[in-house]
Amino acid sequence: MAKKKREKEKEKRLEFSQKKLIAISIALSLTIAIAFTIFALQSTDIPFSINAVIIDQLALHEPNPTFVAEATRILQSRNFSVSYFNESLHVDFFRKLAISNYGIIILRVHSAMRVDNSTVDLFTSEEWTQNKYPSELVVPGNFSYDPQKFYCAITYHFIEKLDGRFPKSIVIAMGCWSLNKTFLAEAFIKKGAKAYIGWTNVVLSKHTDNDTITFLERLLIQNKNLMDATTGLEHAYYDPELKQNITTTMTFYPLEMRNLKISDLLAEVKSYKALIVFNGVPVFIVKVEFLREN
Repeated sequence: MAKKKREKEKEKRLEFSQKKLIAISIALSLTIAIAFTIFALQSTDIPFSINAVIIDQLALHEPNPTFVAEATRILQSRNFSVSYFNESLHVDFFRKLAISNYGIIILRVHSAMRVDNSTVDLFTSEEWTQNKYPSELVVPGNFSYDPQKFYCAITYHFIEKLDGRFPKSIVIAMGCWSLNKTFLAEAFIKKGAKAYIGWTNVVLSKHTDNDTITFLERLLIQNKNLMDATTGLEHAYYDPELKQNITTTMTFYPLEMRNLKISDLLAEVKSYKALIVFNGVPVFIVKVEFLREN
């Protein structure tokens, strides 16, 4: 009887010890999860995302399905999940840009220099309505081939005020003058983007389409750095208004990112178990392992 009693007491102690270990394991896992979440809430450095997006506002007047298919193929070859949008690209669509967790953002959108040459704005497909939006964030813009029709164009202040942050994104702005001034580029970088690629002057749609494919091939397939990926991508045009030849070059910002490779960004993706971005806030999911009773 004494022996059986001792065995039962031993089993109870063992059961209590196992439950205690389970409780400790749960508490430790929750502590780690809370610590990661607190860190994420305080941090402005969101890890890179393998989600990509092609925003095709040019499809309104200059569609190019070949470009879309080829860009998608290149992105998917490096395991990016690709989203494509070419309709209802209104102001409200762009408001969600920084909370959608895109690691590569291809802006196949028109952009234009203001009349006073002060800055560049990005076009939406929404027709202009007077006093609908704050003038600091959205301005009217028109195309030279249709000067009577105006569209809403978003400013760099609009980018600065977006909810959320970009996950170390590479932003490729394919429109004219997209990197003639640095205000737009700086706005994206301040919101978490790693690099911004654009043109220094006017560029034809066929040229920006072809050269963006070349850039993507160099960056994603050949794993070249930003400096090498943009080298030689330039064109010369005659400007009838200025009555002079101009040269436009694909370049990047900031220049200290010249050695950045896609492999550098993809390497850190593996260091995270999972990441959910909820309303622009990164929430880390950690693996919780429970001790099981034998």
